[in-house]
Amino acid sequence: MAVPEFHRFIDPALRTLANGESWHWRELLVVSSKKLGISSSDAEERILSGSRTKVEDRIQWALTYLRQAGVVKRTGRGQVAITERGKELLDTKSGVIELEHLEQFPEYVAFKKRSKKDIVEQIPVEDLTPQDRMAIAHKEYQNVLRVELLQRLKLVPPARFEEIVGDLVHRLGYGAPEPDAVKIVGGTGDGGIDGIIRQDRLGLENIYLQAKRFKDSTVGTASINEFIGALTTRGATKGVFITTSSFSSSARDIVKKLTHVKISLIDGEELVQMMLEVRLGVTAERVFEINRIDSDYLDEG
Repeated sequence: MAVPEFHRFIDPALRTLANGESWHWRELLVVSSKKLGISSSDAEERILSGSRTKVEDRIQWALTYLRQAGVVKRTGRGQVAITERGKELLDTKSGVIELEHLEQFPEYVAFKKRSKKDIVEQIPVEDLTPQDRMAIAHKEYQNVLRVELLQRLKLVPPARFEEIVGDLVHRLGYGAPEPDAVKIVGGTGDGGIDGIIRQDRLGLENIYLQAKRFKDSTVGTASINEFIGALTTRGATKGVFITTSSFSSSARDIVKKLTHVKISLIDGEELVQMMLEVRLGVTAERVFEINRIDSDYLDEG
């Protein structure tokens, strides 16, 4: 049979994970394809960009939706396992698990809402131009990518997150040309400073970094005051505080009222947007070029 839509992979993938063991997504691909009756020749069919097969694409999207619903979780590189919520879902549903069954979980509903952010849906598809449809699809894909990227950042070890932040500020063009213009100094007892951006070769103008990899906690006034104290101790006037979560309103108010030091606050949403802009942690898979008729040229003469 032809390769079905990605949501058809949800049921066989979840039921395969029911044994409680960790599975690599490629193993799930093989088992799910067999359960769905996909022939070996159909399994070789590639998506339009040609970058991977359709079955690879489908299983990855199916696992993305299952993770967002909290019924499966990452257990290692390319590895996933079923959660207690996933086991309960299988126990209560004797038939095929569909996308609609994930609607009962608030995390999944929130994910769907974020994936549709800034997308106009009230216009019928048939009334949209091909360019409009491509733009909407791209926007939705980018929204899902932001959600996935932020979740991955929340799972990396704190030390690795500090390194990522260092790479980001360098990619953004901050720091002297030398390779060590951005130095990560974080760790236990770091004194509220995780990194130093050397703005000139002599180190006369430095920007100090603080990176907080939080899963859920909001950065409050205590963390901001600690950072301000660390900057003041060093006689610094510029700082950047980056987190995977968000800042409390009181924390932002403190920064706004500062007069002797300037601090830039970057929350999780801004962080992933910057990473996408400089292509850090992501890889460009396919670039589509849209051409239009040049009427001025064709009408000359």
